[in-house]
Formats: sequence, C-alpha cells, structure tokens
Amino acid sequence: MSPSKGAAPELGHTSVNFSTYKLITDILAVDLMITWALFFIELPVVLLAMSGLYVMTRSDCLVPVFVINLLVSDLIQIFSRPFINRVQLETQRLIVFWIYNMGLIASIGFMVCISFERYVMITFPLQYRSFRSLKFSVCVSVMIWSLSLADIVISLVMIIRGNLEVVFLMSSVLLFVPYPLVVFCFFGSWRALSRSVSVPPDEKKRVLRILALVLFSYTVMFLPVTVCHILISVSLENFAKVAPLKLVAGLLIYLNPLADCLMYVFLRKDIKGILKYFCYKIPNRNRDQTLDEATDGRDAENNQT
Repeated sequence: MSPSKGAAPELGHTSVNFSTYKLITDILAVDLMITWALFFIELPVVLLAMSGLYVMTRSDCLVPVFVINLLVSDLIQIFSRPFINRVQLETQRLIVFWIYNMGLIASIGFMVCISFERYVMITFPLQYRSFRSLKFSVCVSVMIWSLSLADIVISLVMIIRGNLEVVFLMSSVLLFVPYPLVVFCFFGSWRALSRSVSVPPDEKKRVLRILALVLFSYTVMFLPVTVCHILISVSLENFAKVAPLKLVAGLLIYLNPLADCLMYVFLRKDIKGILKYFCYKIPNRNRDQTLDEATDGRDAENNQT
C-alpha cells in the first residue's frame, strides 16, 4: 500500500474524531452552564415546595409520603449533579455519580407511585383508604430506596467484572419498565373520569394534568436516555456514536426536579376535592343504606307485634 493511500483514511478518521470531540466539548460547556443555572433555580423551588408541604402536613392529618420522598430524591439529584464531572479523582467522581443515579431511580419510582395513587383514588375509592395508609406508604418507600441502592451495588459488581453491557442493559430495564404503568394509569384514569358525573370539570382537569405531566416528563426526559443505554448495551462501540445524544438527554433529565415541583402544585389543588367526591360519597351511601335496612327491620317487627 502506498503512503498516499494509507494517509487519506487516517486523515479522514482524525478529522471525524476531532469534529466529534469538538461537538462533545461544546455540549459539555453548555452542560456546565445549564447545570449551575438549574441548580440555583431548582434548589429554591424545591425548598419552597418542601416548606409548603410541611405547612400542609401540619394542618392536615394525611401525610403525603410519596411526595416527601420525591422531593428528597430531587434534592439528592440537585446537590450531586453539578459535581459529577467537576471532581478530579475518578473514585470521587464514581461515588457522586452513583449517589445521583440513586436519587434518579428513586425519583422515577415515586413518580410512578403518585401516578398509580391517582389511578386507585379514581377507580377504587374504597380501596384507596388502605393504599393511603401511612404504614403501606412507608413500606413502599423503603422498597423503592432499597431497589435504588441494590441497583448501585449490582452495577458496581458488574463494572468490576468488566460487564459494562450488562450495566447499561440493567439501566435500560429500570428506566423503561415503569413507562407502561404510567401510560396505563393515565388512560385508565382518563376513561374513569370521562364516565364520572359526580366530579366537577375543574377537578377532572387537575387530576388529568398531574397524570399528563408524569407521562410527558417520562416520555421527554427518560425515554431518550433509555434508547441510548439500549444501543450501548448492544455494543460498547455505539457509545461514541450516541455520546452527543446522551449528553443532550442528560440535560433533559436535569429538568426533572422542576417537573416534580410543578406536579406538587397540582397535588395541592386536587387532593381534598378528589377525596371529597370519591372517598367520602361511597361510605356515606353505604351508611345510608344500612340505616334504611335497620329502619325497615324495625317497621317489620312493629307490624308483627
């Protein structure tokens, strides 16, 4: 092979690598600015939401366990995210990354719980009382945090063994599995609300806004990362190809705490109204039916005597 023939592919390969490197460098620079901008925006918003949640908890006997844990997971993401690519030592960087990843996985779990809670409230109002119990909510929250921690441990073991494809495959599964449940809760609640005549139109809109926000957030923020991880799990050679897309998808995930705070605002407006129309009307009907049966029994006894 002549030198001229061998030099052309090498030069082309170098130019491609340089253009890819420049693109990634530019995205990282944008990532740095957006990360710190969102840090100073999201932190006050989440703290304000937590203070409002504290006031609501003091004035109401119901403790929104899932919302509390969701905001805690948002704080973990907000504080750990700016330092993932800023620390110098590789070990410290991995620790910060896995802390952020734990908060992210937990955030997904609690988003799904809130969505499923709305669905149960609408379709099964009597069963919702047991689902809403403090003991049940705490147990589910512990399971979600345990799952997030288990994901970190298993991923570290796979990395030590050199099975990086398995790590990305696990991440893809954890990110995608809750999505069908979110879709099911949205359309199931939509169908139930369309048939209901006891709930005012404003309350219907608020419930659907919550579920639509969860579905939109999941579709826009988490599905792009899921697709990237699936491609990387097929072959590690795809990592360089999807690196720009993965960085952009990571920027979208940074908006997750803001979406959670917006969902909290909708929760504050709909919780009492929905409980009034769904949870309290059916027990009152059952009580009235019991009183009617007791009255009929007394009338029958009086007629016999």
